[in-house]
Amino acid sequence: DPDNDLPQHVHAFQTAEALIGRFLHRDGLALRAEAGVEQLFNAAELAALPEQVRARLEGATLAELYPHIMEWDWLPLVGLIHDLGKVIALRDYGELPQWAVVGDTFPVGCAFSDSNEFSQRQFYANNPDAKQYPGLGLYTLRCGLEQLLMSWGHDEYLARMLERGNNNLPPEAVYIVRFHSFYPWHTPKGGIRGYSEFASDHDWKMLPLLRALQKADLYSKSRELPSFEAVRAQYSALIDKYFPGGRIGLARPTA
Repeated sequence: DPDNDLPQHVHAFQTAEALIGRFLHRDGLALRAEAGVEQLFNAAELAALPEQVRARLEGATLAELYPHIMEWDWLPLVGLIHDLGKVIALRDYGELPQWAVVGDTFPVGCAFSDSNEFSQRQFYANNPDAKQYPGLGLYTLRCGLEQLLMSWGHDEYLARMLERGNNNLPPEAVYIVRFHSFYPWHTPKGGIRGYSEFASDHDWKMLPLLRALQKADLYSKSRELPSFEAVRAQYSALIDKYFPGGRIGLARPTA
């Protein structure tokens, strides 16, 4: 049963050794930039943010928080492609097991946060990292999330393909792809944010962007279907703009 067994496999098999030795060696779209970023959090979440982060978000809009971003049409495009990394479940792209493709992501090589979904089931007790890497483990305080080895899956695969590929996406797009399944950080259960000890100032600043995508991800279904032809035309134009030649370029992993 994927719903019951998958978290058990993910938490037990995703280790620092696996990341280093197995996976990392494989080779209407208008956005309201004037929208207030506080709308991306509920009252309890806002209250739980560090004081300096909360002060930065208070009354701010996306355009004000990220003044260097002149165009925002790449963000809906990221919404379209952010799960394309799941091709690694297919034979031509490695046929990886489900626990190495999907599921909420978390850092390996450090203590497992209680903010992870299903943490109460103690699946992680079967993971060798649980005893080998207590506390900060391989990392240092406030080292930045991009310095962490994240559990392998479609997120990290696609982020690496975008980093290596020929595209015009901003760095923020790759960041969002890499951490969009990092729920214990951007949308923690119980309101207790996991792994904040590793977060840098840059990560706190990027948090609203992660929340912006999350608001349009898994639980944002609509009963009203847009015109297929209109949507196709809009996204085709975005793909041509940000991916020269109209190709995203997903490489086949090498053993």
